[in-house]
Amino acid sequence: MNSRKRKRTARAFAGVLALLFLLLLPMPLALAAASLSPAFGEEDVLELQLDLALTHFAALDVDTGALLIANRADEPFAPTGGAVTMMTAYLAAQALAPDALLPLDGGEERVSDLVAAMLLEGDADAAGRLSEAAGLNAEAMNEAAQSLGMLATTYANCTGTPEAGASTTCIDLLRLGEALTLSEAFADVVACPVWETAGGASLQNRVELLDPESDLYDARVLAAFGAGQGEALFNTVILAQAGEQRLLLACAAEAEEAETYALLSGALDALESGYFHADLTSEARAALDAVAAANNLTYALDEPLVVSARSGWTLQEGALRAETQNIRETAAAGETYADAVLLVNGREIARLPLLAVASPDAAAEATPTAEPQPDPTPEPDYASPSVAPEDLYQRTAYDRYGWALWALAGLIGAAAVLVVLGLIDRRLR
Repeated sequence: MNSRKRKRTARAFAGVLALLFLLLLPMPLALAAASLSPAFGEEDVLELQLDLALTHFAALDVDTGALLIANRADEPFAPTGGAVTMMTAYLAAQALAPDALLPLDGGEERVSDLVAAMLLEGDADAAGRLSEAAGLNAEAMNEAAQSLGMLATTYANCTGTPEAGASTTCIDLLRLGEALTLSEAFADVVACPVWETAGGASLQNRVELLDPESDLYDARVLAAFGAGQGEALFNTVILAQAGEQRLLLACAAEAEEAETYALLSGALDALESGYFHADLTSEARAALDAVAAANNLTYALDEPLVVSARSGWTLQEGALRAETQNIRETAAAGETYADAVLLVNGREIARLPLLAVASPDAAAEATPTAEPQPDPTPEPDYASPSVAPEDLYQRTAYDRYGWALWALAGLIGAAAVLVVLGLIDRRLR
C-alpha cells in the first residue's frame, strides 16, 4: 500500500471514530437525565411547555393540595364578571340554604338555581338577587378574600359589573375555586356542566369545552366558571379529571374564548402525562409504627396518603421518615398527646395526632373531685393527611448545569479526535 492510500485509509478511520464519538455523545446525557428524581411544583414550570398566549396560569391537584405548575400566577389582572361572582357564590353558600326560594321577576327561584345561572351562564340578575338576599357588599367580599388567603384580590362589587380597582391572580382564583369545589352547599352545581332547574329548564355551561357539540369538546372537563373577557385578558377556571388527578386550572390569556379553551385542553394533556399520584401509605405506616412504639403512643391513618409527583418519580430509600413534635400531657384526662410529622427529604408532607391513654390503675388513682385543669395546649384541628409539598426535590448544581459539563466533554473529545487526525496526517506526509 503506497503512502497516498495509507493516508486516505487513516483519514477514513479517524473520520469514523469522530462520527461514532458524536453519535454516542447524547447517550451519557440521556443516562444522566434518567437518573435524576423529577422535581415537584413550581420547579416544573419549565418542564411543561405551554403556549405563550396563556400569560397567567396555575394548576392545582385538588385531592393532594399540590400546586403543580405556575406561570406569572401571582401577577394581578382585572377579573371578569364570572371571576367576581365565584366569590358571590361562595358567600351565598354560607348565608342561604340551597333549597330556599327567593323572589325574582315576579316569581320565585330556588337559590341553587340562581347560583347555577350565575356561575354557569353569567346571569347578572341572579348575581344581584343572591348578593341582596345574603346581605353582601364589596367590603364583605374583600374580607372573605383575605380569610381565604387571596391577598392580591380586590372586589369592587358583588355582581361582576366592570369597575375600576378590581383585581385578582391565578393563585387567588385557585384558592377560591378549591373552596367552591369542596363546598357541600353547591357541590352539585359546581361539578355539573348541565344543571336542571326546579322549573325544568336546562342550564348549559357557556364554556365550549363542556359542549359535546363543540369541536373543542373535552370530556375531562367537569365544570367551568369565571369565564369571560376582562379589560385585556380572557380568564376562566375549570375543574377537570385528568387520569387519576382532579385538577383545578386558572388562567388569563391573550386569546379569544375558543382559542383559550383549546390551550387549556393542551395544558391538560401535559399535566395528565407529566404527573401521577404516588401512594406512600405503606411507607408512612412503617415510619409511624417505629415512632409510635418508641414513645408508647398510638396513631390512626385511615385514609391513603398520596402525593402528587412527576411521572417516573420513585421514593428513594430512607427519604421518608417520621418524627414526634409537641409532646404534651393533659392533667385532667391523664393522656399524652404528640404530633407525628411525616417528612420526605426533610420536607413535611403530613401531620397526624399521636395519643397514649393512661392505664386503668393510673386512672383509678386520679381524684374524682379534683378540679379539672385546662389543657394548656388544645388539640389542633388536623386536616386530611393527604397533602403534598410544592417542591420536595431541590435540584442540585449538577441537575441544573450538568448538560454544560457534558457539552464541554464533547468539545474536548472532538478536539482530541482532530488533533489525532492531524498527527496521523503529518506522519504520513
